[in-house]
Amino acid sequence: MAAIQAYQASYLIVVLGFPPADVAGAVFLSTLVLTVAALVFAPIAGKLSDRVGRRRPFVIGAGGDLRGRAGARSPAAARSHPR
Repeated sequence: MAAIQAYQASYLIVVLGFPPADVAGAVFLSTLVLTVAALVFAPIAGKLSDRVGRRRPFVIGAGGDLRGRAGARSPAAARSHPR
């Protein structure tokens, strides 16, 4: 995710046409959403791991990682964005 966030500002300006003054707020908002999601789902994943053992959550998590990567790529397919 760090690689995506490092490129995010350039992508917002060059591809999506964000004004440079609005980029900091958009990057902050996306980072905030990612942080909140991690804080919400980390305890859930921990309880799941305690309940079913160590091996299965890693296998399930690998599938979740693939879905997360697809979700991370979806902004690249956006032709417009709300203002």
